[in-house]
Amino acid sequence: MKMRDLLDKQTRIHNDLKGIMASLEGDDLTPEQETRAAGLQAEMAKVKRLIDVQADIDEAERRMTGTPVTGDPKLEREMRSFSIIKAIQHHLGAKVDAGRELEISAELGRIEGRSTDGILMPYSVFEKRADTITTGQPSGGPGSNLVATDHLGNQFIDLLREANPLTGLGVRTLTGLVGNVDIPKLKESTSVGWFGENSEIPQTEAKFAKVQLSPKHVGAWAEWSRNMLLQSSPDIESILRSDLAQVLAMEVARATINGTGADDEPLGILNTTGIQEVTKPTAAMDYAPVLASALFLANVSAVSFLANSGFKLTVDKLLTTDGLPIGAATFFRGYPNIWTSLVPSGNLLIAGDFSDVIQGTWSAVEVLVNPYMESAYKKGNVALRIILTMDVAIRHPESFATFEVPA
Repeated sequence: MKMRDLLDKQTRIHNDLKGIMASLEGDDLTPEQETRAAGLQAEMAKVKRLIDVQADIDEAERRMTGTPVTGDPKLEREMRSFSIIKAIQHHLGAKVDAGRELEISAELGRIEGRSTDGILMPYSVFEKRADTITTGQPSGGPGSNLVATDHLGNQFIDLLREANPLTGLGVRTLTGLVGNVDIPKLKESTSVGWFGENSEIPQTEAKFAKVQLSPKHVGAWAEWSRNMLLQSSPDIESILRSDLAQVLAMEVARATINGTGADDEPLGILNTTGIQEVTKPTAAMDYAPVLASALFLANVSAVSFLANSGFKLTVDKLLTTDGLPIGAATFFRGYPNIWTSLVPSGNLLIAGDFSDVIQGTWSAVEVLVNPYMESAYKKGNVALRIILTMDVAIRHPESFATFEVPA
């Protein structure tokens, strides 16, 4: 049983209990009403337990990462042991065992048919979330405050960063692309028809379209102290991985949601032609069901919601007729929902099947270490440049619906 069915059942039981109380004559329940109310209360308790279990299942499924549709699973597992620090230390001439990292970089170069003066790193390295550590430097220079006699690396204080909202929504990934990509798509299927004796079979032809991806480049550069990069502390590995992962993944997520398609960035969901236009309901409690229903009518079976973080306050203020908080689970009817500032408008709701989003990559993440950049060289620091070549495409624009909630 799905969450929305459980919530509907809970509502029906609640209404039945209210009906018993509304028909109450005198100060007490009749024996029949007592029996009926006890049965409903027991059923309500059972449904509430099932809702809690289903909520845990839905949350676990939401956090599961999308499965890449290309790539060698064995190589992917090996790539997740890639050490960014060891690769950079080797590039700086330090005596470290970077055999695994060099082999993976060489294999990525072979797969892509190119060489580099830097280091090729698998994108999967940056998909790992570091929840217990993260970033933020005081004003002592890039990385210099990380070197101390009593350095508590495991207590490192990160910036207050937002989690990637697309993690766990099943976005499709295509890796190892070479040229521009055209994916054939069935636009209209062949239809069938009835015909009489000695009559021709009605003929209709299938119509095809294509989904296209072309390389777009996203990158950043940063400066770290040489001592920090030469340290072998596992905490430094986690800090560096987390920082690079956050800045890169969040920009990819932003472009996937709201990329303009101009100025060399991908075209995101909100700017794709064909997104469903839904008539705004008047009641706040109908917002999510109306969006979901529009998608179900378009044969979209899996629905998740993205909403701007500021809209959470609106949902938190909604009350039942008894004056109790409705809560996000009831508001979204049990569908997976994520609050994120990457949704550009404060009252914007996005609903859709995010497995219809394709993220294609033409390269591994390329990191180039430069200890001779003038500003870094004078301080003994190291400049790092990180680049990813990728694009976004929407398989079915009608798999998404959105509207602006009235203020």
